[in-house]
Amino acid sequence: MTPWPVALDDDDNDPSRFFVYLIGALQTIQPTLGASAQELFTASQSPSFKASLTLLLNDLASLSSPVMLVLDDYHLITTPAIHEAITFLVDHLPQTCHLVVTTRIDPPCPWRAGSAQPDDRNPH
Repeated sequence: MTPWPVALDDDDNDPSRFFVYLIGALQTIQPTLGASAQELFTASQSPSFKASLTLLLNDLASLSSPVMLVLDDYHLITTPAIHEAITFLVDHLPQTCHLVVTTRIDPPCPWRAGSAQPDDRNPH
């Protein structure tokens, strides 16, 4: 399984920019992956994250090979809407999709312990 890194910076605190960038990284795997979700993120000033992410999750579930997405420097993300959306994403990831988050501090998310098991997301 090849990791697909997304190097984050302070400018990625805009939710639409964050997810367009994330989907762009996934499109290096398959060019059409997340295209419908990307359209929703770019078409509106206030996209519905749940609807957009559901479209993305459906695309991820259709992949035949496992995917590892790496969000690097996540500590630079301070926007609560992004943390909530990533929590939604983590809660609904298909089993063939793995999310790795690198950060210097614990993010304000319930999955911050970094557990590899979907049913074990709380710190021990």
